[in-house]
Amino acid sequence: MVLFNTVYLNDALVALPADGHVVTDDQVAHLSPALLDHINIYGSLTLDVERELSRTGHRPLRHPETVRQPSRTTV
Repeated sequence: MVLFNTVYLNDALVALPADGHVVTDDQVAHLSPALLDHINIYGSLTLDVERELSRTGHRPLRHPETVRQPSRTTV
C-alpha cells in the first residue's frame, strides 16, 4: 500500500499544479504514503481482473472537484 500511495501521491503532485491548483511545501510536508485511513482493510473489493491486468500506465487521478468528501458525524 505504501508503494501504491507513493506512486499516486507523486502523480497528484505533478498533476495538481499542471491543472492550476496551488500546492505549497507546507501542504506537501503533511503528506505520507504510510497513512492508511482511506483504506478499509475489512471491506471487499470488486474489480475486473482482466481490465486491470491489461491496463498500461497508472490509473487516472480523480479531480478534486469530483471527489466526494466523507460525511462527518458527531456523537
